[in-house]
Amino acid sequence: MISQVSPFAPQLPPAEIRLSDLIAARILRFTDFDTLIYTCAPEFGFMEKALIFHTLQLLAFTALAILIMRLKLFLTPHIVRFENVVFGLLTVMSIQGFVNLRGQWSILGEFNNLPQEELIEWIKSSTRADAVFAGAMPTMASVKLSTLRPIVNHPHYEDADLRARTKIVYGVYSRKSAKEVRDKLLQLHVNYYILEEAWCVVRTKPGCSMLEIWDLEDPSNAANPPLCSTLLQDARPYFTVVFQNSMYRVLKVA
Repeated sequence: MISQVSPFAPQLPPAEIRLSDLIAARILRFTDFDTLIYTCAPEFGFMEKALIFHTLQLLAFTALAILIMRLKLFLTPHIVRFENVVFGLLTVMSIQGFVNLRGQWSILGEFNNLPQEELIEWIKSSTRADAVFAGAMPTMASVKLSTLRPIVNHPHYEDADLRARTKIVYGVYSRKSAKEVRDKLLQLHVNYYILEEAWCVVRTKPGCSMLEIWDLEDPSNAANPPLCSTLLQDARPYFTVVFQNSMYRVLKVA
């Protein structure tokens, strides 16, 4: 199970992220590091306007039908029994639908992520079985699942302890000094850090790049250069590059 983490990771008091924080982030524009990690993800965006309209319309028609049975015709527009029309439409639609299914079934292939495969193979062949890894949450899930190496963070972000460790791990994408980030990683007993260049610049929407999140969380360092860019140019003396491909760079924590 990928939720297994490094036994050396410090334990914090158990707590769950509060729903009220996420609601406040939407209504009151309240933001902090944890809420931004959530709300910057596409699945935490607002519901489509058309879906909201039809949902509210459904609720209104349901209330009318409950209060006045005769008004249930608003709730069920097909109450006039257009079964023949409906079945006719479904029959015509099923012809193209079957063609679409045949087309999808004819697609042969498999998920392919060559850079990650190279990373996984390198980890399995070139690191000790007890080597501790840190990095982006999605990547850590793959590392744990495919290599069984200990990890200090993974996508179970609802856990308070995991959130605290992930915040330390994501310090690599902040403007903190390399020494400060290295020292905190050593406190988690991290041996290798998997740096992803895309995470240095990715911006799903305004205010949601890692640098923008960190500038809000850590304004005292906002004038400093991004640590990620510095490590990509030269990771020394606090880190050593031991593996590199088109997507990943593995840094050994010195």
